[in-house]
Amino acid sequence: MNKILLVITKADIGGAQVSTMSLARELVNKGWSVCVGYGQDGSFLEEKMAVSHIDHYRFRSLRRGVNIIKSLSFIREIRQFVKKDQPDIVHFNSSNALVGAVGVHLARTDTKVVFTHRGLSLLDPTAHEQVWKRRVYIFLFRFLTKFVDQQIFVSEANKHEAEKMGLAQRSRVIYNGLNPEDTHFLPNKKAREFFLSRTGHAPGSQTTLLGSVGRLAYQKNFEFVIPHIAALTQDIPDILYFVIGDGPDKKKLQTLIKKYRAEKHIFLLGAVADAHRFLRGLDIVLLPSRYEGMSITLLESLFAGIPAIASDVGGNKEVLGDTGILYPLHDADAFQTSVRELISKKEKRILLSEMARSRARLFTIESTARQYAACYRELLDS
Repeated sequence: MNKILLVITKADIGGAQVSTMSLARELVNKGWSVCVGYGQDGSFLEEKMAVSHIDHYRFRSLRRGVNIIKSLSFIREIRQFVKKDQPDIVHFNSSNALVGAVGVHLARTDTKVVFTHRGLSLLDPTAHEQVWKRRVYIFLFRFLTKFVDQQIFVSEANKHEAEKMGLAQRSRVIYNGLNPEDTHFLPNKKAREFFLSRTGHAPGSQTTLLGSVGRLAYQKNFEFVIPHIAALTQDIPDILYFVIGDGPDKKKLQTLIKKYRAEKHIFLLGAVADAHRFLRGLDIVLLPSRYEGMSITLLESLFAGIPAIASDVGGNKEVLGDTGILYPLHDADAFQTSVRELISKKEKRILLSEMARSRARLFTIESTARQYAACYRELLDS
């Protein structure tokens, strides 16, 4: 039985972690021996792997951020792990973990290395890094990917951007996927009650519920949404907007909500376990991200059958197709027009909902894992 080590920097809840968890489970179902490795931050993956009876390992020196001493320690740590455990494939799933490819090389085994770009992150043109920093990151990626046998991108858009930077050698695209059996969406009435109970509105309220799920951080761009939802409530007062998630921008977002006097319309709910369960309580999902690889939230909205309005970045177009509305990043007029349109046209929301459920069949974890397994076999046979 071939052994796969999946490595990701953080073990806390997030899109990349959900993708890694789902891939691990499906690979096990397909007969692969899997171990999931992660760094010091978080417990989500550890708990999920334990419940699934999948081997897991915490790398003491793997952390998010740039730290030369920690990077060198992780290179040494994963080298020792590979020499001892002899995995056939080490599959890195985050940028910080990629430095471990050097450690795999130094182990001097036949282990192959795969790296999935879950998103371009620091390399994305819309990231807020200074130009010189971005050039340094590109140089580092060019160096580190020399130790990678196969690169994977989760969207054609990301692969295209990487090609322009000379970073797409030995690469292919494999879309993220979900397991329909793991979604467990609550019915509309119960999910709406979850949201409305946070506001003081009656459970039967006909208010339009908008929502987002994501880390409260620069990438997700929630500060763009707040003033525009506040503006819309001036003539559409029955709008409520909910954001599920936590992160470093929480205080900034709270300040913006107060600034625009939107406390009765916009609610930060914090982190919620298995947040996707509540999606069917929303009328519209909003994804205003500055950059994306392939958004798990958008995939979950497809499976839930909830129409989405998303910024036209990364793989968002590839996920939604014709099942939602895309607007140019930071285009306030286009964003407000899109929200007004879906609020006022219930028939369109119903049609998009039906189309979304149908399109979800393109993004199953079974298909994702089958393509990864084929990739692994090609490397092992080469």
